[in-house]
Amino acid sequence: MPLNNERPSVGDDQISDTELSERCDSVTSSSDYECSRQSFTSDSSSKLNSPASSPPQVVTFDELMAATGNFSNLTLAHEIVVNDNFRIDEIDLPPNSLERRVKEVVHKAFWDCLESELKEDPPEYEHAMKLLEEIKEILLSFLSTGANRLRNQICEVLDIDLLRQQAEHDTVDIRGLAGYVITIMGKLCAPVRDEDVKKLKATTDIVPLFREIFHVLDLMKMDMINFTIQNLRPHLQHHSVEYERETFQQILDTLPSGLDHTTEWIKESVDEVSASVPSAPSSSPGAECHSNSIPSPTSVLNNGFLKLLHWDYEKKVIPEEKCDDLENRSCRSNIRIVGIPEGMEGRSMETFVESLLPKVLGEDTFPRRLEIERAHRALRPRPGPGERPRIIIAKFLRYQDKTLMTDETRFRELQQRLDQLKTVAAVLVITYNMLNSAIEGLPEFANRLKKTVAILLDGMHSQVFNLEEALKSIGIQICSEVNKSLLDRGCSVLSTETQGSLIGQLCSIPQEDNPIRNLINDRIQLYLKKFLSISSSSKCAPPVPGGLSAIQSELELIGAQYASVVNFNKQVYGPFYAGILRKLLFTEAPRETAPTGTNSL
Repeated sequence: MPLNNERPSVGDDQISDTELSERCDSVTSSSDYECSRQSFTSDSSSKLNSPASSPPQVVTFDELMAATGNFSNLTLAHEIVVNDNFRIDEIDLPPNSLERRVKEVVHKAFWDCLESELKEDPPEYEHAMKLLEEIKEILLSFLSTGANRLRNQICEVLDIDLLRQQAEHDTVDIRGLAGYVITIMGKLCAPVRDEDVKKLKATTDIVPLFREIFHVLDLMKMDMINFTIQNLRPHLQHHSVEYERETFQQILDTLPSGLDHTTEWIKESVDEVSASVPSAPSSSPGAECHSNSIPSPTSVLNNGFLKLLHWDYEKKVIPEEKCDDLENRSCRSNIRIVGIPEGMEGRSMETFVESLLPKVLGEDTFPRRLEIERAHRALRPRPGPGERPRIIIAKFLRYQDKTLMTDETRFRELQQRLDQLKTVAAVLVITYNMLNSAIEGLPEFANRLKKTVAILLDGMHSQVFNLEEALKSIGIQICSEVNKSLLDRGCSVLSTETQGSLIGQLCSIPQEDNPIRNLINDRIQLYLKKFLSISSSSKCAPPVPGGLSAIQSELELIGAQYASVVNFNKQVYGPFYAGILRKLLFTEAPRETAPTGTNSL
């Protein structure tokens, strides 16, 4: 992808303290080197590198809403940049949902009222004027800045003040105005809407005509939004790294604890990588043996990103929060809610706040259920009638970091696709190991089996899916197809013991200690790790490990998408990661051996 600049290749071997300082900066792309250096020396950066030392701060409801607005913009811009297929579609509410029923009732009441007004003698045009005024605003919103002639024409024909005067004297031509609106819509709509506009001209009743006009206008608005997104994408791609980094800094200014989870996530990765790096013997007598065994920052980050493919997203936030200094951090996740009438919370204040915030801030703001640790009214006497209600103070059980939240959906999708791919590979390996002689003369058997298994495993991550039953069905189908092939070639069918053993081994794939599944998982992890180590500008995928050739095309596609998401995330949040890495890794080394250039960073 053009977004990912070439990233320096960094090994995972032992490094010196001086090399560590250089490699912390290599976390960001080469094009962002100066920007990352400036961010380390700025005042705001000092807050980022020491989340545990900043004073407790109460986050007010207004500040939370402002941070939520920033994050919504950040999420939207990020989605436009990384998802070439991103578009806005018309919301289709569920048939029996409350929202749909309310919408239908309100719309029916409006159109019935319009119809009754137009049938009066003389007709009333109050609702018709509102419709024309709204239509005028929508049509004008479609025009570019240079379309002055058409803009003036629309304003002249749909002059609401003049039309109201005509309505008072019953001289307004509603049908003629509707015909003019349809003509303008035909000039402004995308070619895909030509047929919809043509159907409008065949509608004779005025009320259904206006209803269909608004429906087509809604479709045109969606077309205009998606056209704007398409034109905006190159600009966002050019400035996306800087924009997302600045927007995230604004979020941190409002929520100082915004890097707590990221720090813990990286710390876990540091501990894992450090445990796997052998200590080098010291060249000087009396020196600490671990002074030269500091892990590479790149290997730490790559290991952290690989952990996300095994993350339990239902139980853990991304990254996971494990606050050790609860007293120092106790006020950071607090919010104050003002203006809620007394008694509205019912019996449980925590449950009330958990349901209130998604309604006010939007369901999309909280990808998973919001958890409130405690909530209560301000500790003062209950106000009397007419007095201002006491404020509500609520504390989040966990408030998720945003460094990875914009890509959480993508990581979850990649995780699910990988899980399904591992299962497919395990089925293929077991089948060929046990039935190699029986299926040796079936060259297309592997492809057919792979497609069949993928279809039967569709939806395997849903709560109602029974993986063991699905694998049992796969085993029965494999035995049936192999037996049919053997009979066609005049051979004996599989024995009952062989069929039972095959089905039993397939049903054991989901077990955590299954050796075949674990072997496939280790090889896929190694493959993805190599994907993160190659240059982002390289068009060649690393070689697929042995035993995975049957899923090579699918694995290469997932690897490319995974590396793209990770590399872009590193470009955006590299300076924040580098500050955390420097702090965590230098605590492992003696202070007197820290490189002299560290302070300048």
